[in-house]
Amino acid sequence: MRRLCWFCLPFCAAVLCACLGLPFALPVGLGLTAAGILTGWRGRLPVCLLCLGAAAGLLWTQGYALLFRAPAEALAGQTAAFSATVTGFPQATSTGSYSVQVRLHLQDAPDVKVLLYTDSGEMQPGDKISGSASFSLATLVRGENVTYYESKGIFLRASTQGELTVDTADGVSPLLWPVYISQAMKQSAAALFSQDTAGLLAALLTGDKSLLSDGDYAALSRAGAAHIAAVSGLHVSFFVGLLGLFFRRRSRVGAALTVALLCLFSAVAGFTPSVVRACFMAGMALLAPMLGRETDSPTTLTAILFLLLLQNPYAIFSVSLQLSFASVAGILWASDPLYQRLTGWLPKGKGWLPRLRGRAVRFGAASLSVTVGALLLTTPLSAYYFRSVSLVAPLTNLLILWAVSLAFSVGLPVTLLGLALPGLAGTLALPVQWLARYVLAVVRLLGRLSFAALSTDFPLICAWLVFVYALLLVLYLLRYRRGVLPVCVCILTLCAALLGTRLSLLGSSLTVTMLNVGQGQCILLFSQGYTAIIDCGGNEDNAGDIAADYLQTLGISRVDLLILTHCHSDHTNGVEELMARLKVDNLILPELDSDDSESRAQVLALAEDAGAEVTLLEQSVTLLLGQTKLNLYAPLVNSEDLNENSLFILASQGEFDLLVTGDADSFSESVFLKYYDLPDIEALVAGHHGSATSTGEALLDALTPELCLISSGYNTYGHPSQQVLARLEQRDIAVYRTDRAGHVTIQSGG
Repeated sequence: MRRLCWFCLPFCAAVLCACLGLPFALPVGLGLTAAGILTGWRGRLPVCLLCLGAAAGLLWTQGYALLFRAPAEALAGQTAAFSATVTGFPQATSTGSYSVQVRLHLQDAPDVKVLLYTDSGEMQPGDKISGSASFSLATLVRGENVTYYESKGIFLRASTQGELTVDTADGVSPLLWPVYISQAMKQSAAALFSQDTAGLLAALLTGDKSLLSDGDYAALSRAGAAHIAAVSGLHVSFFVGLLGLFFRRRSRVGAALTVALLCLFSAVAGFTPSVVRACFMAGMALLAPMLGRETDSPTTLTAILFLLLLQNPYAIFSVSLQLSFASVAGILWASDPLYQRLTGWLPKGKGWLPRLRGRAVRFGAASLSVTVGALLLTTPLSAYYFRSVSLVAPLTNLLILWAVSLAFSVGLPVTLLGLALPGLAGTLALPVQWLARYVLAVVRLLGRLSFAALSTDFPLICAWLVFVYALLLVLYLLRYRRGVLPVCVCILTLCAALLGTRLSLLGSSLTVTMLNVGQGQCILLFSQGYTAIIDCGGNEDNAGDIAADYLQTLGISRVDLLILTHCHSDHTNGVEELMARLKVDNLILPELDSDDSESRAQVLALAEDAGAEVTLLEQSVTLLLGQTKLNLYAPLVNSEDLNENSLFILASQGEFDLLVTGDADSFSESVFLKYYDLPDIEALVAGHHGSATSTGEALLDALTPELCLISSGYNTYGHPSQQVLARLEQRDIAVYRTDRAGHVTIQSGG
């Protein structure tokens, strides 16, 4: 078995190198092939397998790119006629159109996967469609290079042009049965379960997160339980346990039936890497005794990775694949020793009470050891991809895994029953809903805690992570077995990192942080223990979550003042999640906003529910935030355009002055300069995300800022405009942009 591992492991490593752009991959692959043949002829089998595995990985990646990727990318930038077969159900997008995965038929080349955007949702898997479409690279999304689609084997996106012809399929191909089963299960789950639990249960049973609210998914992520919302190895273990109630898995027939149903389960789940990996490993564990072979987990793990990359080498970029294999590797490496250490002290007592206590301790130890093992290697990936590390994940999983297991084991047959007997299934669904409510209550409670999840945007938090893993590596190399001292060291250094991060705020009289929220704005002000937020909106994930994560990492759970310059969604759409996670004492927004503004009505309703005191600013006021003076200037221009009704905010501390103008245009800026005397300022927040109509020459010449902050992300408006950047450059004003620099922090008086 280990010989297979010697081949598969270098194959996977070579695929990664080739996908990352290893130069001269073809000649290197040919050279390794020759080396493998030579060493094999000399009887050095391990070296032969290593060389041949690496050569196969390099050569296969090159061949796959020529066979599948190159024909697809040749269409990029063109508008052409096409014909395709629908392979999935259309999904509604935020723009009112539909996206659907299709198999595009090419001449003189294999079919390729394409994500098609169309105005019509009247199609289903198996239908033949034709028309005209404009094609673009799937690796370029919103102006950035991404690997999400190519990890799924999709290299093109297409938008239909004109009328689309749909030929309904006469029958459903057996290959598409799993897609229809999955869709039927999603519809059954949505119909059976109540509105407050349907999102979680649909995600738990089918992996479809479309019904799960952004707030609940964010809570799951912070609490370290997001894995339950995507079908993975955890769900496969529940599924195997459920099948064990019906089949004798030690019998050949029971093992064969279980393996067959595992294949169906994997197909219904969409053959995601985590599910395929888990089903393959479970199947190997069941079949090995039947075939008289021993299971070897490292070999099995590398073999399934080999098969996944053989199907699509670019799957190596899949975050779910990386997390899945890292979690299993961590469990195999660390969980069993940790479990033995946690349970080794248990006495072998007699009587029902000692046995009950022993079972409870072993259950808790098993849950904790598996969770810690999984987190061991997935934490660096989470920190890199999601910029966050959950500290409460072990506690969360200890509290909810039993409920998740029951909810899945009961919810799956109930959902299937709902396809035939919805009335009976609705009654049986009631206990499942209470389990889901318990899980949501736990993750919401733990997710609200300060330090529940740490943002890796802070250098000291990143340094602590590096230190912890360096320490683990040293202890592993030294074969150090005692765990109390290293745990204490990690906890103490974490406390030092958190304290140092918090002291960085207290060390200055005013700290200004402009968060990277995409095309929107969210500015944090810290002054001597007081916190204010100017605007909270954007299109990068959820601005409220980004702000709350940042503040909770600092140990801040209360916002003294939330100021909204105006009520456009790119300045307010994060307020709901912000108020759900943090206590907001005071809210200020301009009175001149239109009374029928939908965003304004939502914000006022949220403030009322949260108990925040609301001030509708009609006249300019001066407030104190710690040692910082805030001058809030009411709009002087009463316009139907909310941008022109933006508040102006001047934050002054000592000789440092910061001006925020919201989305006001140059006309509003000139009126503002006419009626108010302002000092020369040190920092200016560019108006309207760097729009050409804002941050005018009159404002720059009158206030002479030394630096300018621009909050922008991907957009189709051309923000920040070249005109504004030229004005700033002509005046030697330093520019800091969130779309390039990420979060930007300025400190004054320290």
